Amino acid sequence: MKINLKAIHSQTFLVAYFTLALMPVLTGADAYLYRNGLLPKLPSIFLLLLLFVPVFFKDFLLTKGAILVNSLSKTSLVSIPFGVLAMVSLIWGVFHPDSNWARGGRIVYLDFLNWSILILAIGIGCASTLRKHCQLIFLLVLAGAWMGVWFDVVNPGVLINKPHQAHRAAGFMGNANEGASSIVFLTIAAVNWQRKTLLNWAIFLISGLTIYPTLSFGGLGLFFGTVFIYILLYLKEEGTLLKVLTIFVVIPLMAIFVVKPLTNQIIQKNEQFEVNSAKERRETLANMSEGDMTFAKDHSRVRLLILYWEVIKEKPLWGRGTGNSRTDKGKLEAHNIYLKHWAENGIIGLFALLLLLGGTFYHFKILKNLKGMVFAFVLIPQGFYSDDMWGVRTIVILLGLLATIAYFDYLDQRNQQSANP
Repeated sequence: MKINLKAIHSQTFLVAYFTLALMPVLTGADAYLYRNGLLPKLPSIFLLLLLFVPVFFKDFLLTKGAILVNSLSKTSLVSIPFGVLAMVSLIWGVFHPDSNWARGGRIVYLDFLNWSILILAIGIGCASTLRKHCQLIFLLVLAGAWMGVWFDVVNPGVLINKPHQAHRAAGFMGNANEGASSIVFLTIAAVNWQRKTLLNWAIFLISGLTIYPTLSFGGLGLFFGTVFIYILLYLKEEGTLLKVLTIFVVIPLMAIFVVKPLTNQIIQKNEQFEVNSAKERRETLANMSEGDMTFAKDHSRVRLLILYWEVIKEKPLWGRGTGNSRTDKGKLEAHNIYLKHWAENGIIGLFALLLLLGGTFYHFKILKNLKGMVFAFVLIPQGFYSDDMWGVRTIVILLGLLATIAYFDYLDQRNQQSANP
């Protein structure tokens, strides 16, 4: 059999191209380069446009645009609700008298920009090389995110752009919570959910060790929730003996002899974790791991939710206007996207958000795409930890890519079944 070296070289080049082009926008490295003057300050959307070069010539022109039109129509359960949410934010920003137009109206236009990024990601997902090698590409990008966080651990405060988070590792995202969330969703994309392999467990282990230095309660909660889903799927297919071994032997041994010693080494050798705020978070995490949740009633986030609920009750139907989270007690950050949209855009904004989350899950469900369903499911609790999860570009870009890839995978499976009845 003759090996086509030219085709292999072409595929290798395109895999490297997609990896290098996606890595900055999915890990936040581009923002780090902007902040340090190493890259011209351009919106992420322009970097994504670079990805269209191979897509345009290799896939778009060859099909005369049909592949792009088809993918946009087949991902409408994701793109249309996202567009509705963006339009609600825009309309409530333009026409509501109390909307916030600070910084040139950035907050008003933000969801519309995020929707544009989603559409670009859906288009990029049409690339045949990206679809074919997506598992490898996502894993390489995830490795870049891992290295960003560990660079931050070794060089405390270099990458962080939030002074009050200086005691936490953030990676290139510059924000510890966003760094943790990005790793969770990149992990979902990199894991092969159709097969239960040792590589999957290795990915989970490294991601867990990497998320820990961020000291993000939400990030760690999402991560362990994702691992729990994987374990449930794993046990569903395996025999009774393997189930018992996994639950009572493998997982405890990993926790005792691998995870705990490594995390202790991180803490003991890095002064970053010895400041008071870091110690408090570590103690809280230790209490949570032992089942002690008494801290919750006094936690600042819980008190903030109660205060935000009072804001919502003032104007529950029409909201306070996009970006308007100011009260007589000062500016509020809900850290909860459901409360944020309800407070700013009223009940219509909340409905648009729920429509988007429901449409996203249903899109992957009808395409029988397990990875996408897990991704969509984890988005729901992510909303309870973040009031700006669509501002985390990793989530939006991955959503667009996975939505398109899921459709073409489903199409390929259907064609194979037709060819081999």
